[in-house]
Amino acid sequence: MEITYSSCTLGVTAGVADGNVVANVRIYRPGAEDISAETYEFQVPGHFVDGKEAITFATEWAKEWIDEHCV
Repeated sequence: MEITYSSCTLGVTAGVADGNVVANVRIYRPGAEDISAETYEFQVPGHFVDGKEAITFATEWAKEWIDEHCV
């Protein structure tokens, strides 16, 4: 899933790692004229039932991260 939030593009996927459902987040922050673009990648830990739950949780987690770090 990919959405735009604030000034960032947020990509969230779910997968399986070590037998557990995990969420992966990529946050892309475009740069201004004098600032280069930045990309952040995270694996969001949790005990998810399925991929849908992982994506929902990780999307909210990423929005909070953006609010804190990209303002």
